[in-house]
Amino acid sequence: MAGLSVAEIYILNIGKRSRIGAITFLGYDYFVSLSDEVEIVWSENKRRPIFWIHTFNRFFAFLYLIFDSIPLTPSGIVSSKVSY
Repeated sequence: MAGLSVAEIYILNIGKRSRIGAITFLGYDYFVSLSDEVEIVWSENKRRPIFWIHTFNRFFAFLYLIFDSIPLTPSGIVSSKVSY
């Protein structure tokens, strides 16, 4: 992490922790509401548009957070010259 200040490293660590917290919260929510979801959504006709909207809404955020948490480089930073 050469070239990054202590503040920038701290900010990157906060981002990692918030993603892990969001993954944990979504996983807990999925686990708690799974029985209701199976009863209401999955037992109905799967050809309705609301089924596909629900499925996309339910799993897109979870998958995005998981893939966003995977570092692309060993240090976890693509380039020290990236500015936000």
